[in-house]
Amino acid sequence: GAITDIYTNLSGYSGRGVAVVGDTMYYTAVLDSCAVLCLVSYTPPNTPAFVYSYNLRTHQNNGALFSVANGLSAMAFDGTNFYITDDSGVSGRVYKYSLRGDLLDTIELSLCEASCSGLEYFERGHRGYLVANRGLQKGPYDLYDLSGNLVTEGFIDPASLYPSPITSQGALTPNGIAFDGAHFFTTGWLGNDLEEWSANGDFVKEIVIGASPQAACCGLYDLSFDSDLEERSEK
Repeated sequence: GAITDIYTNLSGYSGRGVAVVGDTMYYTAVLDSCAVLCLVSYTPPNTPAFVYSYNLRTHQNNGALFSVANGLSAMAFDGTNFYITDDSGVSGRVYKYSLRGDLLDTIELSLCEASCSGLEYFERGHRGYLVANRGLQKGPYDLYDLSGNLVTEGFIDPASLYPSPITSQGALTPNGIAFDGAHFFTTGWLGNDLEEWSANGDFVKEIVIGASPQAACCGLYDLSFDSDLEERSEK
């Protein structure tokens, strides 16, 4: 849980999605100020959103890969394409984009309300799946196939760890989720921590992470493992 690096000089405002592939970090963000976003919990309609690229080794911001007309939130990568949740207030919508910004598919997740702030792609038995929470800072995480069909309801449920989970305070509720090839990791139900889960959704342990201003202010959002490392661990 120790902080090993801090990346600055990123573009845009309200970055909510991240996917790491080797030395490259991809992330979603919108405007360069908080004039529109500070008073709402989602991106207003017709507010452009961007997918940016950043070199983690050199700390060099590479700028925007592409932009779209609607808000974007959590982000996952399948080794070739992105899966990104809508952040404009549309319930349960996930967009599949190529690296150059071609819209390849639109997937509807039945149990997600408004914008799903936690999304991950993973493979099991050589088949791809999506895991998503149920809205902004709202659990549990459900398992879907790549057509959006519900496979397992409540696949990962952080609320099961606590008799009286806190559900009304944003910084204390689950958002991000990541898969390292063997285990899932979610942003903590109690704030500045992470939770580790098996590939079957069973709780493993809590990881207390180094304190950060972002976690103290607004809670942790999207998470990502290096997809290159994930692929090697699966092999």
